[in-house]
This record gives sequence, structure tokens and C-alpha cells, in this order.
Amino acid sequence: MSASTANRERGAKVPLPDDEAIDVGFSDEPAGASPSIRSLWYLCPLIVTWAAVVGAVAVAAPVFAAWLASSAWEQGVAGPLRLSVLGWVVIHDVPVRVDGASYSLMPWGLAIVPFALLWMGGRWAGRVSQITDARATLALVGWTAALYAAAIGVAAWVVSAPDLRLSAPRAFCTAFVLAFAAIALGVYRGTVAGEHLRHEVPAAARVVAGAATCAVVALLALGSMLAAASLVISFSGALSVSESLQAGPVGGLALLVLGLGYVPVVATWAVAYALGSGVSLGPDVLAAPFNAISSTTMLPPFPLLAAIPSRSLEWPMLPMAIGPVAGLLVGWYVARSARRPVAYRMAMAVAACALAGVGMAVMSVLARGSLGQERMTDLGPNPPAVAMAVMGLLLVGAIPAALILRPRRERVLAAASQQATEGSRS
Repeated sequence: MSASTANRERGAKVPLPDDEAIDVGFSDEPAGASPSIRSLWYLCPLIVTWAAVVGAVAVAAPVFAAWLASSAWEQGVAGPLRLSVLGWVVIHDVPVRVDGASYSLMPWGLAIVPFALLWMGGRWAGRVSQITDARATLALVGWTAALYAAAIGVAAWVVSAPDLRLSAPRAFCTAFVLAFAAIALGVYRGTVAGEHLRHEVPAAARVVAGAATCAVVALLALGSMLAAASLVISFSGALSVSESLQAGPVGGLALLVLGLGYVPVVATWAVAYALGSGVSLGPDVLAAPFNAISSTTMLPPFPLLAAIPSRSLEWPMLPMAIGPVAGLLVGWYVARSARRPVAYRMAMAVAACALAGVGMAVMSVLARGSLGQERMTDLGPNPPAVAMAVMGLLLVGAIPAALILRPRRERVLAAASQQATEGSRS
């Protein structure tokens, strides 16, 4: 069989002498359809299956390990299987209602697992589909996110029972937002269209977004350091709480995983506490650096909660320094990236600080919820207060840095001019 005959049977395009190509065969794909659109029917299920199966296995592994290590394995596999599905749904920040008590302060830090899996799937799909237009990109991201969210919603509905309820619509919405963001970022990194979109965004917008991202990351990192220092100071209390739980090796591993999931929550609480807006520990109970906890509250027996100070600080202004320090980073980023006049750089620094305040307000919303009834129904920072504190304290460091520091290009030109002047004198 000749090469042209084989190509004809496969429905391929045979090159002509004038470097053109025509379709000489038959194909089961509709004529005129975009290859990127046609590929949706298998790319979307593949991404969803990959993320759902690997994510569920990652959650089920410690659950079944604890089940096998205990005597409960004689009662059948239905219990750990249901608990695994419940854990898979909960890590998408889906609240649980048990016997009338709402548990909405979830360890959403574990959402990094499905986010990373969906991001990898989106990047792979962008590479293999060779998407080049926005319509196909939006179709791929939207349909895959909807399919994944539908799987999470169905899982929430299946695992619900009279004594344990999950909101299937809430599960669908939160999973859709997470999946859409992760897949969109993955496709953005894996396609040529993403590179084109990156160049179409104005340079000023990229600088403002980058400076705001640096500020949020810096605040969360500094907040984590403060929380870790407080936990070291209160290590004896955290150790006594851990010993009172009598978790054992497998239970200790579960506590470690749960603690890692709550790290973003604790970091956001630490930032809100340090900047002076405070953290609510129930109705009429506020933890802030300027005052002791106003009344007693029964916190859950969890080791990380031992890091919450029970009295006012001797130097309450000291933790607030994390705001101006992060602001210096904003000013440095703007001055380094923006080749603009001083007034323009100052305006960009203000915009970046405002955007960082919005970002920390979103983090505060995610870090706020309930862990039961009565005095455990209002836990976490106040988002508007956190946004105002973040913006105000960031400006303290961002404005001077943006005004004093010079862009990198200006420094290079000044150094070159100085060298030329010295050379002419010599």
C-alpha cells in the first residue's frame, strides 16, 4: 500500500506541489467544526475523572488506614467509604450540618489538592487541544468546571443523611468556582492563547496585580510566622490538648493533616489579630492585641487554637509592623517595574494596596464560620475591618518606597551616564 493510499484511508491532508493541502478522505468528525471544540467531548470527562479519582483516593487513604488500624473493620466498608466521600466534598469548603449544629469553618487549605489536580488537567488539555481562540477556551474551562461541580454536588447529595446534611447547591457552587479558576489557570499556562492574553493585558494592570499579590503573600507569610511563634510560646497548652485527645499514631496523622488544612485560616486570623482588627471567638468575644479576651469561651480541643493569646500584649503596636513591611514590598515592586513619573507610581501603589485589601477581605470571608451551636457560631475576622486595616498600613510603607526608589531602567541609565561622564573626564 502506497503512502498516498494510506493517507487517503485515514482521512489525512495530502500536500500539493504548491504547498497547499486539501482534504482527500472521509472523517467521522463534522466538516467545518473547530478541532478544539470537537475535543471537548473527551477532554472534559478525562480531566474530571483524573481530578475526582486521584483526589478521592488521596482523601480515602488515611481514612481506610485508620479503619484498618482499629477494630471497626469488622463492621464493613460502608462507614469508611462514606467518610471518604464526605471528606472529599468537605475539602471544597462545603459546610456540614450535624444534628442541628452547623460546621462551616472548614480546613479549606486542603483544597490545594483538587486545585492542583484540576490545574494539571487544564494545562494538559490546553497543550493537547492546541486551543487558539477565546470561544474554545471558555467552552473547555466552563464545561469541565460544570461537570466537576456536578460530580461534587451529586456526592454531597449521596452522602447526606438525616443526622448529617450537606448542601448540594452550595457544593456545586464552591466546586465550580474552584474548578473554573484552576482549569483556567492551567489552560492559560498551557496554550498559545494564554501567552497572547498575557501580552494584551496593560502593563500597569500587571504591575498593580503583581504588587497586590506580593502584599497578600507577604502578609500571610508574616502572619504564619507570628502564629508559629505564639504556638511555640504556648507549646505546653498545645501539647496537653494533643495528649487529652488520645488520638494514637493514626489519629495523630489525621490531626496533622487537619492542621495543615487549617494553616491558611490560622494565618488569616494572625494577620487580622496583628493589624488590630481582631478575631471574633463567638458572640461578644474578641481577641485583639489591645485588649484581653472579654469573656470566657469554650474553643474546640484542637492544638492550633492554643496559639490564640488570652490577654493583651505588652507591645500591641509591634505586630502591626507587618503591614508597613509588606507595604515596602509593594512600593519596591511598583518602583522596580513601572517606568513612570513619581505621581504615576504613587497612584499605582495606592491601587495595589487597595487591591491587596480586597484580597485579604476575601481571605477573611473564607476564614470565618461556625464550629457548632451557641457560642461557636461566630468565629473569625471581620472582612471590612481587615480590608481597611490592610490598606491603611500597607500605604504607610508603600508610598515612601514608591516615591524614593527609582525604576531599574532609570538606575541603569544613571549608572551608564555616570560612567560616560567619568570616561570623558579622564
